[in-house]
Amino acid sequence: MIHFLASICASTMIVLVFKLFPRFQVRRFQAIVVNYWMAFALGLLLSQDGNWSELTEMSWFFLVPIEGFLFISIFNVMALTVQHHGLSIGSIASRTAFIIPAALFMVLQPEIGFSILKVIAVLTAFVAVALCVGKTNGEIDKRYIYLPILLFIGSGLVDFVIGYAQTFLLSGPEESRMFIPSIFFTAAIIGTTLALFRYFKHPDQGIRWTEFIAGMILGLINYASLYFILRAMDTKLLTPSIFFPVYNLGIVIAGVLLGAFVFAEDLSTRKRYGIALGLMAVALMIFAP
Repeated sequence: MIHFLASICASTMIVLVFKLFPRFQVRRFQAIVVNYWMAFALGLLLSQDGNWSELTEMSWFFLVPIEGFLFISIFNVMALTVQHHGLSIGSIASRTAFIIPAALFMVLQPEIGFSILKVIAVLTAFVAVALCVGKTNGEIDKRYIYLPILLFIGSGLVDFVIGYAQTFLLSGPEESRMFIPSIFFTAAIIGTTLALFRYFKHPDQGIRWTEFIAGMILGLINYASLYFILRAMDTKLLTPSIFFPVYNLGIVIAGVLLGAFVFAEDLSTRKRYGIALGLMAVALMIFAP
Protein backbone atom coordinates (compact mmCIF):
# COMPACT_ATOMS: atom_id res chain seq x y z
CA MET A 1 0.00 0.00 0.00
CA ILE A 2 2.87 2.40 0.81
CA HIS A 3 4.36 2.00 -2.68
CA PHE A 4 0.95 2.50 -4.30
CA LEU A 5 0.26 5.70 -2.35
CA ALA A 6 3.82 6.88 -3.07
CA SER A 7 3.26 6.37 -6.81
CA ILE A 8 0.10 8.50 -6.68
CA CYS A 9 1.87 11.20 -4.64
CA ALA A 10 4.82 11.31 -7.05
CA SER A 11 2.58 11.49 -10.12
CA THR A 12 0.50 14.22 -8.48
CA MET A 13 3.71 16.14 -7.79
CA ILE A 14 4.45 16.00 -11.53
CA VAL A 15 1.11 17.74 -12.15
CA LEU A 16 2.02 20.32 -9.50
CA VAL A 17 5.41 21.02 -11.10
CA PHE A 18 3.78 21.52 -14.50
CA LYS A 19 1.29 23.94 -12.93
CA LEU A 20 4.19 26.00 -11.60
CA PHE A 21 6.01 26.19 -14.95
CA PRO A 22 4.13 29.28 -16.23
CA ARG A 23 4.71 31.13 -12.96
CA PHE A 24 8.48 30.79 -13.37
CA GLN A 25 8.38 31.13 -17.18
CA VAL A 26 9.71 27.61 -17.70
CA ARG A 27 9.37 26.30 -21.25
CA ARG A 28 7.93 22.83 -20.99
CA PHE A 29 9.69 21.00 -23.84
CA GLN A 30 13.19 22.05 -22.78
CA ALA A 31 12.49 21.09 -19.16
CA ILE A 32 11.13 17.71 -20.30
CA VAL A 33 14.35 16.92 -22.16
CA VAL A 34 16.46 17.75 -19.07
CA ASN A 35 14.02 15.72 -16.98
CA TYR A 36 14.66 12.57 -19.00
CA TRP A 37 18.43 12.92 -18.62
CA MET A 38 18.07 13.50 -14.88
CA ALA A 39 15.77 10.48 -14.47
CA PHE A 40 18.22 8.35 -16.49
CA ALA A 41 21.21 9.48 -14.42
CA LEU A 42 19.39 8.79 -11.16
CA GLY A 43 18.24 5.41 -12.39
CA LEU A 44 21.75 4.48 -13.49
CA LEU A 45 23.13 5.52 -10.11
CA LEU A 46 20.60 3.35 -8.27
CA SER A 47 21.03 0.30 -10.49
CA GLN A 48 24.69 -0.52 -9.91
CA ASP A 49 23.68 -4.07 -8.96
CA GLY A 50 22.19 -4.62 -12.42
CA ASN A 51 23.81 -6.90 -14.98
CA TRP A 52 24.17 -4.19 -17.64
CA SER A 53 26.45 -6.30 -19.83
CA GLU A 54 23.44 -8.52 -20.63
CA LEU A 55 20.95 -5.69 -21.15
CA THR A 56 20.18 -6.49 -24.78
CA GLU A 57 19.55 -10.13 -23.86
CA MET A 58 16.85 -9.30 -21.30
CA SER A 59 13.38 -10.56 -22.19
CA TRP A 60 11.95 -7.05 -21.75
CA PHE A 61 14.58 -5.19 -23.76
CA PHE A 62 12.38 -4.99 -26.88
CA LEU A 63 9.93 -2.85 -24.88
CA VAL A 64 12.55 -0.20 -24.02
CA PRO A 65 12.64 1.64 -27.38
CA ILE A 66 8.86 1.30 -27.69
CA GLU A 67 8.21 2.88 -24.29
CA GLY A 68 10.90 5.52 -24.73
CA PHE A 69 9.39 6.53 -28.07
CA LEU A 70 5.90 6.60 -26.53
CA PHE A 71 7.11 8.78 -23.64
CA ILE A 72 8.39 11.60 -25.83
CA SER A 73 5.76 11.19 -28.57
CA ILE A 74 2.78 11.34 -26.24
CA PHE A 75 4.22 14.44 -24.60
CA ASN A 76 4.23 16.20 -27.98
CA VAL A 77 0.76 14.91 -28.85
CA MET A 78 -0.48 16.21 -25.49
CA ALA A 79 0.98 19.65 -26.24
CA LEU A 80 -0.67 19.73 -29.68
CA THR A 81 -3.99 18.53 -28.25
CA VAL A 82 -3.99 21.30 -25.63
CA GLN A 83 -3.03 23.82 -28.33
CA HIS A 84 -5.88 22.89 -30.69
CA HIS A 85 -8.57 21.63 -28.29
CA GLY A 86 -7.81 23.04 -24.85
CA LEU A 87 -6.51 21.66 -21.55
CA SER A 88 -9.73 19.86 -20.58
CA ILE A 89 -9.88 17.76 -23.74
CA GLY A 90 -6.20 16.90 -23.37
CA SER A 91 -6.62 15.91 -19.72
CA ILE A 92 -9.72 13.83 -20.38
CA ALA A 93 -8.06 12.00 -23.29
CA SER A 94 -4.92 11.17 -21.30
CA ARG A 95 -6.52 10.32 -17.95
CA THR A 96 -9.41 8.18 -19.25
CA ALA A 97 -6.89 6.12 -21.26
CA PHE A 98 -6.61 3.70 -18.32
CA ILE A 99 -9.53 1.86 -19.89
CA ILE A 100 -7.08 0.47 -22.49
CA PRO A 101 -4.70 -1.37 -20.10
CA ALA A 102 -7.67 -2.37 -17.96
CA ALA A 103 -9.40 -4.00 -20.94
CA LEU A 104 -6.22 -5.62 -22.27
CA PHE A 105 -5.33 -7.15 -18.91
CA MET A 106 -8.87 -8.48 -18.54
CA VAL A 107 -8.28 -10.33 -21.82
CA LEU A 108 -4.74 -11.46 -20.94
CA GLN A 109 -5.69 -12.59 -17.41
CA PRO A 110 -9.40 -13.51 -17.61
CA GLU A 111 -9.18 -15.79 -14.57
CA ILE A 112 -8.25 -12.89 -12.25
CA GLY A 113 -8.92 -9.80 -14.34
CA PHE A 114 -12.45 -10.14 -15.67
CA SER A 115 -15.85 -9.88 -14.08
CA ILE A 116 -18.99 -7.95 -14.96
CA LEU A 117 -18.65 -5.92 -11.77
CA LYS A 118 -15.09 -4.92 -12.68
CA VAL A 119 -16.23 -3.82 -16.14
CA ILE A 120 -18.94 -1.67 -14.53
CA ALA A 121 -16.36 -0.27 -12.09
CA VAL A 122 -13.93 0.66 -14.89
CA LEU A 123 -16.69 2.38 -16.87
CA THR A 124 -17.76 4.23 -13.71
CA ALA A 125 -14.15 5.35 -13.22
CA PHE A 126 -14.11 6.56 -16.83
CA VAL A 127 -17.10 8.83 -16.17
CA ALA A 128 -15.65 9.96 -12.83
CA VAL A 129 -12.40 11.11 -14.44
CA ALA A 130 -14.28 12.99 -17.15
CA LEU A 131 -16.29 14.81 -14.48
CA CYS A 132 -13.24 15.61 -12.33
CA VAL A 133 -11.03 16.92 -15.11
CA GLY A 134 -13.35 19.75 -16.03
CA LYS A 135 -15.89 21.06 -18.46
CA THR A 136 -14.85 21.64 -22.04
CA ASN A 137 -15.51 25.03 -23.62
CA GLY A 138 -16.31 25.71 -27.22
CA GLU A 139 -16.47 23.34 -30.18
CA ILE A 140 -13.90 20.70 -31.01
CA ASP A 141 -11.85 21.56 -34.10
CA LYS A 142 -12.71 18.68 -36.43
CA ARG A 143 -9.53 19.23 -38.47
CA TYR A 144 -7.50 18.00 -35.48
CA ILE A 145 -9.91 15.42 -34.09
CA TYR A 146 -7.19 12.79 -34.50
CA LEU A 147 -5.05 14.41 -31.78
CA PRO A 148 -7.15 13.48 -28.70
CA ILE A 149 -7.68 10.04 -30.25
CA LEU A 150 -3.92 9.54 -30.59
CA LEU A 151 -3.41 10.89 -27.07
CA PHE A 152 -6.02 8.49 -25.66
CA ILE A 153 -4.51 5.45 -27.41
CA GLY A 154 -0.90 6.44 -26.74
CA SER A 155 -1.44 7.18 -23.04
CA GLY A 156 -3.18 3.84 -22.64
CA LEU A 157 -0.31 2.05 -24.36
CA VAL A 158 2.25 3.75 -22.09
CA ASP A 159 0.52 2.29 -19.04
CA PHE A 160 -0.02 -1.08 -20.70
CA VAL A 161 3.65 -1.52 -21.65
CA ILE A 162 4.72 -0.75 -18.08
CA GLY A 163 2.12 -3.13 -16.68
CA TYR A 164 2.95 -5.87 -19.19
CA ALA A 165 6.67 -5.67 -18.42
CA GLN A 166 6.10 -5.81 -14.67
CA THR A 167 3.51 -8.60 -14.84
CA PHE A 168 5.11 -10.93 -17.36
CA LEU A 169 8.78 -10.03 -17.95
CA LEU A 170 10.57 -8.33 -15.04
CA SER A 171 11.92 -10.97 -12.65
CA GLY A 172 12.62 -8.73 -9.65
CA PRO A 173 13.57 -5.30 -8.29
CA GLU A 174 17.04 -5.50 -9.85
CA GLU A 175 15.62 -5.78 -13.36
CA SER A 176 13.08 -3.04 -12.60
CA ARG A 177 15.95 -0.73 -11.70
CA MET A 178 17.51 -1.50 -15.10
CA PHE A 179 14.25 -1.19 -17.01
CA ILE A 180 13.50 2.33 -15.74
CA PRO A 181 16.73 4.15 -16.75
CA SER A 182 16.76 2.30 -20.08
CA ILE A 183 13.39 3.84 -20.94
CA PHE A 184 14.42 7.30 -19.82
CA PHE A 185 17.67 7.06 -21.82
CA THR A 186 15.74 6.29 -25.01
CA ALA A 187 13.34 9.18 -24.38
CA ALA A 188 16.29 11.48 -23.58
CA ILE A 189 18.07 10.64 -26.85
CA ILE A 190 14.92 11.24 -28.92
CA GLY A 191 14.10 14.42 -26.99
CA THR A 192 17.64 15.79 -27.34
CA THR A 193 17.59 15.14 -31.09
CA LEU A 194 14.33 17.08 -31.42
CA ALA A 195 15.67 19.85 -29.15
CA LEU A 196 18.81 20.24 -31.28
CA PHE A 197 16.73 20.35 -34.46
CA ARG A 198 14.57 23.09 -32.93
CA TYR A 199 17.63 24.97 -31.70
CA PHE A 200 19.30 25.04 -35.13
CA LYS A 201 16.08 26.41 -36.66
CA HIS A 202 15.36 28.78 -33.75
CA PRO A 203 18.48 29.61 -31.67
CA ASP A 204 16.31 31.27 -29.02
CA GLN A 205 14.89 27.82 -28.13
CA GLY A 206 17.96 26.73 -26.18
CA ILE A 207 17.84 25.48 -22.59
CA ARG A 208 18.03 28.22 -19.98
CA TRP A 209 18.93 27.81 -16.30
CA THR A 210 15.26 27.90 -15.38
CA GLU A 211 14.51 24.91 -17.62
CA PHE A 212 17.62 23.12 -16.39
CA ILE A 213 16.66 23.43 -12.72
CA ALA A 214 13.00 22.67 -13.38
CA GLY A 215 13.99 19.64 -15.44
CA MET A 216 16.25 18.34 -12.68
CA ILE A 217 13.41 18.58 -10.15
CA LEU A 218 10.94 17.02 -12.56
CA GLY A 219 13.37 14.20 -13.34
CA LEU A 220 13.68 13.23 -9.68
CA ILE A 221 9.91 13.09 -9.31
CA ASN A 222 9.44 11.33 -12.67
CA TYR A 223 11.88 8.59 -11.73
CA ALA A 224 10.16 8.15 -8.35
CA SER A 225 6.77 7.92 -10.05
CA LEU A 226 7.77 5.08 -12.40
CA TYR A 227 9.80 3.30 -9.72
CA PHE A 228 6.90 3.26 -7.25
CA ILE A 229 4.44 2.16 -9.95
CA LEU A 230 6.57 -0.92 -10.64
CA ARG A 231 7.09 -1.62 -6.93
CA ALA A 232 3.38 -1.20 -6.24
CA MET A 233 2.51 -3.65 -9.01
CA ASP A 234 5.13 -6.04 -7.66
CA THR A 235 3.25 -6.23 -4.34
CA LYS A 236 0.20 -7.71 -6.16
CA LEU A 237 -2.02 -5.48 -4.04
CA LEU A 238 -4.21 -4.90 -7.09
CA THR A 239 -4.50 -6.96 -10.26
CA PRO A 240 -3.22 -5.16 -13.39
CA SER A 241 -6.76 -4.84 -14.76
CA ILE A 242 -7.78 -2.57 -11.86
CA PHE A 243 -4.38 -1.12 -10.89
CA PHE A 244 -4.33 1.56 -13.58
CA PRO A 245 -7.95 2.71 -13.15
CA VAL A 246 -7.42 3.11 -9.40
CA TYR A 247 -4.01 4.71 -9.92
CA ASN A 248 -5.28 7.27 -12.44
CA LEU A 249 -8.35 8.00 -10.35
CA GLY A 250 -6.09 8.62 -7.39
CA ILE A 251 -4.02 11.12 -9.39
CA VAL A 252 -7.09 12.93 -10.70
CA ILE A 253 -8.77 13.19 -7.30
CA ALA A 254 -5.52 14.25 -5.62
CA GLY A 255 -5.01 16.84 -8.35
CA VAL A 256 -8.51 18.25 -7.91
CA LEU A 257 -8.07 18.50 -4.13
CA LEU A 258 -4.61 20.01 -4.55
CA GLY A 259 -6.00 22.59 -6.93
CA ALA A 260 -8.81 23.46 -4.52
CA PHE A 261 -6.75 23.75 -1.34
CA VAL A 262 -3.39 24.96 -2.69
CA PHE A 263 -4.28 26.97 -5.80
CA ALA A 264 -7.76 28.06 -4.63
CA GLU A 265 -9.38 26.55 -7.73
CA ASP A 266 -13.14 26.15 -7.78
CA LEU A 267 -14.28 22.77 -6.47
CA SER A 268 -17.43 22.73 -8.57
CA THR A 269 -20.47 20.52 -8.09
CA ARG A 270 -19.40 18.63 -11.22
CA LYS A 271 -16.03 17.80 -9.66
CA ARG A 272 -17.64 16.85 -6.34
CA TYR A 273 -19.83 14.35 -8.18
CA GLY A 274 -16.75 13.10 -10.00
CA ILE A 275 -14.87 12.49 -6.74
CA ALA A 276 -17.87 10.67 -5.21
CA LEU A 277 -18.29 8.56 -8.33
CA GLY A 278 -14.56 7.85 -8.38
CA LEU A 279 -14.56 6.61 -4.78
CA MET A 280 -17.53 4.41 -5.63
CA ALA A 281 -15.65 2.98 -8.61
CA VAL A 282 -12.59 2.24 -6.45
CA ALA A 283 -14.77 0.41 -3.92
CA LEU A 284 -16.37 -1.64 -6.71
CA MET A 285 -12.97 -2.57 -8.17
CA ILE A 286 -11.46 -3.57 -4.84
CA PHE A 287 -14.38 -5.69 -3.68
CA ALA A 288 -15.36 -7.12 -7.07
CA PRO A 289 -14.84 -10.90 -7.35
